[in-house]
Amino acid sequence: MGNAAIYYYPDSRGTLETIDLGGPLSELTEIPLREIGQGVSLLGHPSTYVYSGGFRVRVSMGPVGSISSTGETLHRKLMTLSAHLERGGYVGLAADSATAWAGVIKKGLRRGDTNINAGLNRWYTSGTLAAGDEVVIESANPEMLREFNTVSSYSGISGAMILAIGANYTYTGTPWIRHRNFYPALYWPADARNAPIIKSERRTNFTFEAELEMAWDVMDGVAADLAGNFRTDTATAAKVSLESAAANVKASDAAHFSRNVSAKVNLP
Repeated sequence: MGNAAIYYYPDSRGTLETIDLGGPLSELTEIPLREIGQGVSLLGHPSTYVYSGGFRVRVSMGPVGSISSTGETLHRKLMTLSAHLERGGYVGLAADSATAWAGVIKKGLRRGDTNINAGLNRWYTSGTLAAGDEVVIESANPEMLREFNTVSSYSGISGAMILAIGANYTYTGTPWIRHRNFYPALYWPADARNAPIIKSERRTNFTFEAELEMAWDVMDGVAADLAGNFRTDTATAAKVSLESAAANVKASDAAHFSRNVSAKVNLP
């Protein structure tokens, strides 16, 4: 079992920065989000329209040591992380660095499937799965399906996985799968910035608290990248940071939108 850890890239082609939090998190609360429209007819029949979904995690740790002694280095690293988040940067979070694992189910998933190819870990570290580990299977908006399962077996060589129970949904897109307590790509949403993420008491000790939201652009970009070009375990010239992966997805979406608009209005 490892400590809780945070991962991020200080620049688009830089090396991976890992912050070992030195122990477990004090709090890890998951907050599912749905943007919906809802109404009730004159006959009393409710109708719900789901426009998009999201997912947040509220985490905290501390109070931690004395800033002037044992916690000094960690405090500096988290203050630097805060500046990265303030600028809109992405981070990954693992409640246990040993299980910082997420893969892509390239061949899709149908209701009832138990034998799948989940692929190999494509994020940050050598984290892996073991029998009994809890996993989450998700897809991007607008479908935004999410289900929870456990692992019966997993091969870190072939990527073959057997789920404890059959899949609940049939996915139209390419779903990803992650360890329940690993969140590969997160950002700090504007409406959660009502207080600094690092709080200290007379600079004698400090507490880390943050509410972060899953970055679906990054997750969807990695899921759609069947060739495996987007690997975030290390950052060499042939690999990319979270920010670069997100920028590529946004550029692709913009090009797709432009092509569709041009076709519809007969633009050159």
